[in-house]
Amino acid sequence: MEADIDDILSYELDPAEYGEPRTCLNESDIRGYEALGDRHILFRGRQGRLWVNALRARCLGLGRDGIFVIEPNSGRRYCDMDRFSVVDRVEGLRTVAAPNCTLGEFRPV
Repeated sequence: MEADIDDILSYELDPAEYGEPRTCLNESDIRGYEALGDRHILFRGRQGRLWVNALRARCLGLGRDGIFVIEPNSGRRYCDMDRFSVVDRVEGLRTVAAPNCTLGEFRPV
């Protein structure tokens, strides 16, 4: 899956139709997100917009049954270089399963 995602991200998209890659997304523009393995996160936005974030490094636990917790920075935005945590599900309790992981650039798809 990782190679397929990297291949998709290598395609040149028309900026007029898809928009340019972004370093930040506003919290109000995000409707949801999900892990795509341990290197990518898919962000869903308004009006069907989608962005894939290629993380700065692999994020252990992200692709498994972990829950990732991303908090917007003080500007209520999710930005390149922002850190987040992955927690494990243990009988309803949340325990830290991985060190902080780091977001990368948001690429439209």
